Amino acid sequence: MHKLACLLVLFSFNLHSAECLHANGGQTPAESIPGVISSLADNVAGDQCENDEDNLDVRVTTPLGVMTFMEGLIGEMGRPESFYQDFMGSRYATSKNKRMLKRFLKWHEKTKNSSAPQEQAGMDTTQELVKLAATTENEKDFLKAAKKKLGNSSFRQFSKFYNRFKPIYKNLVEDKQTSALKGYLKTLKSEGCKWKMKDKTKCLAKFTRSNPAAAANSPIGLYPSTSQGAVDGQSFVGVEILAVDPTSNDIHGDLSVVLHEKFHTLFHTQGTKKYEEMKKWFGEGEQAELAFLNFEEAIATIAGNVWAYKKVTGEKPREPWYNVPSIDLYAKAIAPKMEEYLNGCKPMDKSFIDLALKEYSKLPASVKKADRKQLKEMSQGQ
Repeated sequence: MHKLACLLVLFSFNLHSAECLHANGGQTPAESIPGVISSLADNVAGDQCENDEDNLDVRVTTPLGVMTFMEGLIGEMGRPESFYQDFMGSRYATSKNKRMLKRFLKWHEKTKNSSAPQEQAGMDTTQELVKLAATTENEKDFLKAAKKKLGNSSFRQFSKFYNRFKPIYKNLVEDKQTSALKGYLKTLKSEGCKWKMKDKTKCLAKFTRSNPAAAANSPIGLYPSTSQGAVDGQSFVGVEILAVDPTSNDIHGDLSVVLHEKFHTLFHTQGTKKYEEMKKWFGEGEQAELAFLNFEEAIATIAGNVWAYKKVTGEKPREPWYNVPSIDLYAKAIAPKMEEYLNGCKPMDKSFIDLALKEYSKLPASVKKADRKQLKEMSQGQ
């Protein structure tokens, strides 16, 4: 994590909001979003799937690129650190722009912390802005929606940041990646047909005991990254976004991340009673808290990056499955049993949770030590 002029970058921890994944390696259903495709994604001549239901709803929008670029400059979790590195090595790293970044960081943290969600699948205001950026038809509509979301005073500040960093994003990222991104999108759409996302989300919805409609045809917002060989994914409960390396030759690895993120949506739309029932299966006490801490991330990894990847490609998933060692180990420990459940489209039950608890207890002491530290930081609001 970088620092901006010795100003410590802080971020809130949210299990379902962000993760960084190697490409190799709500309570209520999410709202229906009209099929809005950006000009870039819409104009790419990609193969259409034989079954229309298998076509991916992909969007590439400048607002999403600008928003995620700005967040990358302040060290927001789930954004490519290369954005900050590119900026600092450019002619744009002026004292004036650095001061503007400090102000954006303060605005971002204040806005996020003043709207911290309490509900199971809630999002703070900054997350809602990113979701809007991925799904609104054009920049004018995005800024109009942002003003309504933020109010006049906060929006005036935000628009200054947005207008300042938009041309920097276009010069350092968008203009350099447009050509490669067109080719990437064509391949993604073509190879994406093989994933039959709707069928797989139906099966995963049975496992999570949720409504498949929440994720089956959810939009996928893409933005170009300047970090080679990795894809950063994030779920916004009904919308997935991914930072992609458009020169990547591991399209199926990237698609496994798409399904990983769709799994997060399903997990958080399983309904309050079922969610509470699942938590009761874990029980109480430190061991239960530790086992639940990374449970969602581990099973999302198995669902998308392992089970589905093997189904589509016939190959073993590349190592590591997840780039956090504790989650990688946890996923590998429960994968055999979870794959049995998924192969039969069987819902998770107390027996599966009992196994997850048992396998977590076998993990190295170093893993539990790191998880205890994470729980302590979360309880202190760090």
